[in-house]
Amino acid sequence: HVRSRRQRQMCIRDSLYPAWARVVADAQGRDHDHDSLERMRRSLRLDRARAAIADNTPVGGLGILPREVTVPGARTEIVGGLACAAVAPTHRRQGIFAQLVRETFAEMFGEERESLVVLNSAQSRIYTHFGFGMAMQTASLQAELPALEFRTDVRPGTGHVSLVDADDAARILPKVHGRARRINVGWVERDATTWRRFLEDAAIPTPGLTSMRYAIHWDAEGMAQGYALYRFQVRMDQSGRETTTLFVPEGVTAHRNAYAQLWNFLVHLDAASDIRARCALDEPLQFMVADPDKLDWTIRDALAVRLVDVARALSSRTYSAPVDVVLQVTDHLCPWNNTRFRVQADEHQAVCSTSRDEPALELSVADLGAVYLGGTSLVSLALAGRVRAHNQLALQQASIAFRGFREPSCPSNGDWPWY
Repeated sequence: HVRSRRQRQMCIRDSLYPAWARVVADAQGRDHDHDSLERMRRSLRLDRARAAIADNTPVGGLGILPREVTVPGARTEIVGGLACAAVAPTHRRQGIFAQLVRETFAEMFGEERESLVVLNSAQSRIYTHFGFGMAMQTASLQAELPALEFRTDVRPGTGHVSLVDADDAARILPKVHGRARRINVGWVERDATTWRRFLEDAAIPTPGLTSMRYAIHWDAEGMAQGYALYRFQVRMDQSGRETTTLFVPEGVTAHRNAYAQLWNFLVHLDAASDIRARCALDEPLQFMVADPDKLDWTIRDALAVRLVDVARALSSRTYSAPVDVVLQVTDHLCPWNNTRFRVQADEHQAVCSTSRDEPALELSVADLGAVYLGGTSLVSLALAGRVRAHNQLALQQASIAFRGFREPSCPSNGDWPWY
């Protein structure tokens, strides 16, 4: 209790950064050397990072990285990527992190900054307590490569695939990703600084894995329409035989031909016997192979969303169908959200404002976060007992309106919000 009275919060100064970053690393079970400290510093905005100070020493931290994300309706929205969430082990259970979150959210709302915050599932202990709803899941594919043979009626498409070195990848990948992310809900913009970190991290040797390979799909006009990153792992199995696994951490395509061609290229890499890949929850590959039952999928949580300003957040996206619904929202952390909102929207525009009308649905701000990107449905949450519907027709209409044309996804996954 004595320590708690001495604590204060402040934004990070350059002189405080090394000590603050080491507290964050230690709390997250990591080490930082000079190079990693510099890499993180280049990605951070210190004016958006906060420190909890006790006895003139950092004992906790929280950072917001503004990132542009595609939201339903092919619109983009600046969101706050939550990073560097940590409290020193000597100062846990004192409410330090809760105070950091409250002050960060209050500042965002009061200064009309980002209307929502996003974090990755590695910080899931956070989202369950502070109004985050799991808005996106990801699928990990594991299969023997022969199991990925295409159906006879699937055509690989036109164009060709070639390998490029890291320098050419640095020039080509951002252009392809920039086109693809504008049509995929949940994808995040990568600026020059972000791409630099991404490619630096990709080049770091990983024990047991080869260096990163960069496969590019080119269309008939010579334009890059997709890419796949992959590595090999060579190991001995239980019988002493050498086996090779193909790891595909990221695949990005801006055209159907590129998607089919790149997967056809990966499937026929003779060096490997099996594959492990990061995929979307509704990955088209599962509908292209001859025997989908031989594919093993592991579903995991990916990104959680927290609406800091409900009215602005629900007005910034569009909806799959016309909807006019009054929501009673519960938010014990942000009192300005703890009220009724009326959402009037269609495929072209949306308006959300406070209302005195009787609500059709009662739900928490975490439930709104879960449905915001169009993945989780309001009907599913109602069946789970999390959404209370006073009008079943309104529930069905709102559920259809909030849903997207595809499941949201993000190649970054656990690397959010760094890239």
